[in-house]
Amino acid sequence: PRPVQRPRVPLWIVGVVGARKSIERALRWDGIVVQKSGGLALSKDVRQLVAAASAAPRLTPFDIIVEGSTAPGDAAGMDRVARRAEAGATWWMESMWSEHTDEGLRARIGAGPPKR
Repeated sequence: PRPVQRPRVPLWIVGVVGARKSIERALRWDGIVVQKSGGLALSKDVRQLVAAASAAPRLTPFDIIVEGSTAPGDAAGMDRVARRAEAGATWWMESMWSEHTDEGLRARIGAGPPKR
């Protein structure tokens, strides 16, 4: 079936901080899932991507997706999410790659989104 969204379903492309070709490729689509060698994308990385996306010709909004892991009630984790949002990230993707048990995932989903 054809997608409901027009012109199509948004495409978020993985882009690696510091890899020019990777970032340029992602900027041609609808969003970037930020990857950074050695850890979580920092607020300064997000600001650089916001600037790059603003300079690129666009017909549609551009999403900047950062990922990481937070625990319910973890003030430091909530602060990390808030700083990236303030820098211009439009989505936080909770990524529990090492904690993939059904119980762990259900508990995190049940706790709801990070709150400051």
